[in-house]
Amino acid sequence: MGGEFVSSMLQDHEGNLWFGTVGLTRYDGKNWRTFTPSQGTNAVYSIFQDREGYLWAGTDEGVRRYDGKTFTTFTTRDGLAADGVSSIFQDREGNLWFGTSNGLSRYDRAGRGSGGPSGKGTFTTFTIEDGLPSNNVSNIFQDREGNLWFGTDGGVSRYDGKMFTAFTTDDGLAGGWAQSIFQDRDGNLWFGTRSGGVSRYDGKTFQTLTRQDGLASNVVNSIIQDRDGVLWGCEEISD
Repeated sequence: MGGEFVSSMLQDHEGNLWFGTVGLTRYDGKNWRTFTPSQGTNAVYSIFQDREGYLWAGTDEGVRRYDGKTFTTFTTRDGLAADGVSSIFQDREGNLWFGTSNGLSRYDRAGRGSGGPSGKGTFTTFTIEDGLPSNNVSNIFQDREGNLWFGTDGGVSRYDGKMFTAFTTDDGLAGGWAQSIFQDRDGNLWFGTRSGGVSRYDGKTFQTLTRQDGLASNVVNSIIQDRDGVLWGCEEISD
């Protein structure tokens, strides 16, 4: 393992397990292999595998794409919003989205413009000027209607394919960094925050739950729903 602190995990299409640490570590069920910074990875914050099978690693020095043999690095010099990449997502149309410390980047492999990195695509960057509540984007989610949601340290933003709509505490969203997004069976969206608890959005209004309502902590890192319909939140409890 490249380090003791594991920031991200993923199981790829072949069943291999990947761990983001200081470097990228792969476990195939028998053997461990670590890809060190000299091989194209460093501090890894997020791991994602796209539909074509490429593995993407978000790092503090850009995003790395692994084709099974070699790494290709994309940075601000290629059009990426910032070199600190904390989240990666592929939408239904196949576009890749990268949440960074200075905006949101969409990578269109088909190429909307002049060929882009490696002649295979282009980056388009979105910031607060386009409707993000903050340029620090840490979470990306697509709901059943196809809207994309982006969690930031200043609220969340919804992208309908044409425009961004920002939601903040002024709209009833819980305060703090929106670090997890989930949609339940009834279509409600849930936003876990770093300090304000969790908010439920029914498409019209927000309802916020905190420790006063029974949460173990106001720091909600992730949310899931089990097969019985019960919602679970992973919360951080400090001494």
